Parts: sequence; C-alpha cells; structure tokens
Amino acid sequence: MTRFRDISSLILPIMVTMVVSAQTPVPPVAKRVDHVQVWHEQKVNDPYFWL
Repeated sequence: MTRFRDISSLILPIMVTMVVSAQTPVPPVAKRVDHVQVWHEQKVNDPYFWL
C-alpha cells in the first residue's frame, strides 16, 4: 500500500498540472479576399474563392 501511495504522490501532481495547463485549441482564421464573378447577369461575391 505504501508503494501505491508513493507512486500516486508523484503522478497525481503531474496529472493535475497537465489538466490545469491545457487550453482549448483555437481554429485558424481563413483570410478573406474580395472576389466578384458575374453569373447569368448576377454578381456573386465569394470572399473564399481562393480556397
């Protein structure tokens, strides 16, 4: 039992530190480039045309 306590006393602080320091990832933001096309006499704006 003391061995389990020794191991848990080492692992538990590491796990708590990992959980506390974890941050939610932020998705990348795609750049917008103005692009207008004319389809059948209607203007269509597509800022993500370059993708």
